[in-house]
Amino acid sequence: MNSQAAAAPPPARPLSHRKRDRILAAAQAVFSRSGYHQANLDDVVRLARVGRATLYREFGSKDALLLAVVTSGIDDLRDRMVAAVSIEGPPREVFGRAIRSALSFFDQHRALARILFLEARELHDEVVKRYFERYESAKPLASALYLESSPLCATRSPGELADVLMYLIAGRVMIWLLKGQPAPLSLDADFLLEVYIRALFGPPPARER
Repeated sequence: MNSQAAAAPPPARPLSHRKRDRILAAAQAVFSRSGYHQANLDDVVRLARVGRATLYREFGSKDALLLAVVTSGIDDLRDRMVAAVSIEGPPREVFGRAIRSALSFFDQHRALARILFLEARELHDEVVKRYFERYESAKPLASALYLESSPLCATRSPGELADVLMYLIAGRVMIWLLKGQPAPLSLDADFLLEVYIRALFGPPPARER
């Protein structure tokens, strides 16, 4: 028996970060443009300038590729928000930075916004699972959005208050997408900030006449 013929093939080399990022960027563009069902992985291969075998070896399926795009985007958004709240300041300023960082992120990544809020509904359960896995690990974000002076903090955890803010942002992004992205999301930052502040502390006291 020929020992060379019986030898196992060498393991595939791991994909470089640059090539993986190129595939994810290409997939993001194709999923956003064509939609999940109509997206053709051959278009991803051409745009990313990789072989079809490379794409399948790394991601395995169309579903897995979509989840990888979503997970990468969630990680980027989380990291941006954590960086925004890591600088100390008055609560209103910290909350404002968190909101502006999220809205400006989606302004800059409109294709990802469409995938995350519209196309990824095909894999809703897995997307939601990954979303919360990412944000549960973002303790600086939850801590920065927690104020003991707020009445809500007597009954709600830091994570729950962070969830409120994320739901507020997600709802605004969804409406923005459904309306055709008429204006930059970041223009709504002050409005969302006021809604969140009122959720924490209630309406401001009435002025005396």
